Amino acid sequence: MKNNIIIGAALFIISLSNSAAQESPAVKESVAKSFEKSFNGAVNPRWTTCAKNTSLVQFRYMDKAWLAYFDHSGKLITSGRKVSIHELPVIVQSGMLKQKASSERKYGAVTLGGIYEMLTDGVTEYYVPLANNTIQLMIAVRTDGSVVIKSRKKGLHDARSTKDVIARKN
Repeated sequence: MKNNIIIGAALFIISLSNSAAQESPAVKESVAKSFEKSFNGAVNPRWTTCAKNTSLVQFRYMDKAWLAYFDHSGKLITSGRKVSIHELPVIVQSGMLKQKASSERKYGAVTLGGIYEMLTDGVTEYYVPLANNTIQLMIAVRTDGSVVIKSRKKGLHDARSTKDVIARKN
């Protein structure tokens, strides 16, 4: 559950924030080796240290934008690739669009952010950020079309904000 919250919040930040040039933090050798083994041929890795001794890496792999989370020992927690709405299974599209419509009835028009197809322990979910100037939602759409809201943040928001809500203590 905690990993899902971390993943959801991180994807939300990635999808809504502008990229900023910054130095990659130092990554443990075991984590770097695990990454290289898991994603042989990946290019342009950008590392971020997250809460709970977790490292996020964003990279290009098989001509797609990918991301992966590793624990401090180098174990792959989850990984996924950015996909377009047209690549989603029909049932996933349907679930996502129903949640978007429901959110719009409640909060007004929302914008879809970058969609990531994530694989965690053999289970595939599609993470989709929905946002406007009063709400930020991260939803996970399962392969059966069901939707789980992973995070919800109300109030006025700057979609370009780069605050790290993962590391922030609630």
